[in-house]
Amino acid sequence: MWVPLIATLVILAPPLAQRGVIESVTPGSRTVETGQSLGLTVRGINPCGAVEIDPGDGSAQVLPISHLPATVTITLRKPGQYTIRAKGQGNCDGTASVDVRAVGRDLTTSERPEDPPRAEPRRREEVPLTRRPTVVTVRATDAWTDTGIRVFEGDAVRLEASGEITFAPRMAVGPQGAATARVEGAPFPERPAGALIARIGDDSAPIFIGAAGRTFRAVRSGVLWLGINDDHHADNSGVFQVHVSDAGEDTVAGRRPQPGTRTGGGSAVPSAWEVTVPAVDTWTDTGVMLAAGDILRLEASGVVRLSRNGRDTADPAGSRTRLAPRAVFPDRPPGGLIARIGRGEPIYVGARQQTIRVTQNGRLFLGVNDDDTADNGGAFEVRIAVSSPRR
Repeated sequence: MWVPLIATLVILAPPLAQRGVIESVTPGSRTVETGQSLGLTVRGINPCGAVEIDPGDGSAQVLPISHLPATVTITLRKPGQYTIRAKGQGNCDGTASVDVRAVGRDLTTSERPEDPPRAEPRRREEVPLTRRPTVVTVRATDAWTDTGIRVFEGDAVRLEASGEITFAPRMAVGPQGAATARVEGAPFPERPAGALIARIGDDSAPIFIGAAGRTFRAVRSGVLWLGINDDHHADNSGVFQVHVSDAGEDTVAGRRPQPGTRTGGGSAVPSAWEVTVPAVDTWTDTGVMLAAGDILRLEASGVVRLSRNGRDTADPAGSRTRLAPRAVFPDRPPGGLIARIGRGEPIYVGARQQTIRVTQNGRLFLGVNDDDTADNGGAFEVRIAVSSPRR
């Protein structure tokens, strides 16, 4: 018997775009004075281009971010107990919340005529880094301290820190932090707790300083903030005194070298500085210009995540437990540190310390050896040193 065949047309939907997820929000302090800035560190899975911060007092705001983790700031103007909610926006899902208490005066009510005038809390007046060196007091009880110093992309920023703080029960440390102590919820959970850290602007990735003296290259423009690598600051004590200055060598007529320029026969950049290399970015522009014959030394540290799996991690030498067949270097350990000079061929660094003789002129880029960086997390901290031998 003849049986007709019925064809079924199957239409495959295009794959959904990768979406990020907000997983947690951590305050710089569980108790904050009304009118003072409160730092909130939002963590989760990238990509994530915006987050809504809602304290529940009618002042909810959507803030743009570049990637997770990200630190944003808010101000509470009325005393009381708050449940602050962070909700992903745009290409980001998920919601996380945290409880914070605000103390002090109610700044939402109008002043009585007999009350003396009171200056509204404001940010410190911004001073360009080139104008004068500044000494900043960084209190261990504050998540972030606004230095009031504006730096510009390519600036060589020199920090010289002194003093002692106490965090956790009876643990006193200097700017380098506690070598044997780690704090899971800190901006750098894998680095010494209590150490000095920095950031440029309100929403940039933090920079690990962790030393009494450190020079780093600013990869963006904005106001310089300083802080402590800790997750809960209210029970801390003590201060660091940080001398902030311009480490650039070209001071003629008050001018500084732009990123990658050179003066005389050597490099215009300092001998060493630090750059944060987020694993979510394909390439990070270090702002450093190299010339053929230079000796480039890279010292890398940190751990990155190569997927949404929290155990899928790598250090600068790369992962030894998996492969990435479509990575920049498919036959080398995935997650390892890689480099590129200008538009030249990539270089596999793949070690905590590596020295490279530069064979071409160009700007230095650093990255992570992976085939899909959108679902990565974490960052490497890379110390860069450049020397130009006499010819």
